[in-house]
Amino acid sequence: MADTDSAPSANTSLPFDFVNPTGNPTILLIHGSFSTGHDWDPVISHLQKITAYHILAPDLPAHGRASALPFTVASASGHLATLIANEAHDGKAHIVGLSMGAYVAAHLASHNPERCLTVFATGFNIRDPSPSFLAPIAPSVFWGMQSATDLLPRSVVGWAVDADLSVSQKGVVTKALCAEILKMLEPASVKENVGVVRARMLVIAATKSGIVPSGDRVEDAKRIAELARGKGAGSGEVRVVKHAGMRHAWNRQDPDLFARAVVAWVDREDVVEGFLDV
Repeated sequence: MADTDSAPSANTSLPFDFVNPTGNPTILLIHGSFSTGHDWDPVISHLQKITAYHILAPDLPAHGRASALPFTVASASGHLATLIANEAHDGKAHIVGLSMGAYVAAHLASHNPERCLTVFATGFNIRDPSPSFLAPIAPSVFWGMQSATDLLPRSVVGWAVDADLSVSQKGVVTKALCAEILKMLEPASVKENVGVVRARMLVIAATKSGIVPSGDRVEDAKRIAELARGKGAGSGEVRVVKHAGMRHAWNRQDPDLFARAVVAWVDREDVVEGFLDV
């Protein structure tokens, strides 16, 4: 487990953990759905071995210590902008987002560009809206599936998705959160949440699948890149890569690779082994 310190929410409504408070600059890690900031512990352990950057790992609204706050992509982005302003060095951070956190990262970078140095976002998936007759029950179905998965031993779930979940924390699963996540993944919401990104942005699709269809779709990563580039005016460098050996939650599958990939992007080095441009 990473050697982190916790901070109260005096300057922000999001509780967060941090390491290397005197390090510079800041890397902000944004976790995925039904998780907490501690999902980053294995990655942080590896980051500490290779860099002295200041690292922030908050709990998003409706998750962990911030479970009392309602979640939307926009509200989470706003809370994180405040966190960066108050806690990050010079009020700016390199933004790292996974899955749901990737959407929050993209919204943050496009709506609060003054807070973002670079963006490293992985795990975008876009879904077609539910048929009208299924839409009212879709959140309940999603909630039931997630709740059923949480009843399985973590070792079994980890085996199915090639991830070490032995020390990960389960998040709170609510129907309200499930409804917001399903809405977030719909094309109309994606277009609303992802605007032009001025910072350098790396979009990653971890495409490995298997028993559990947990691979990302390259076409969705490309769509996000198109939105981030806009019509080219004012956008930063947006690069799209894929990794055929990594699954959606590859921060738990190979935290060392994840940490090295983040540092390579932040430090303007080439992407590390296994990643291919698409």
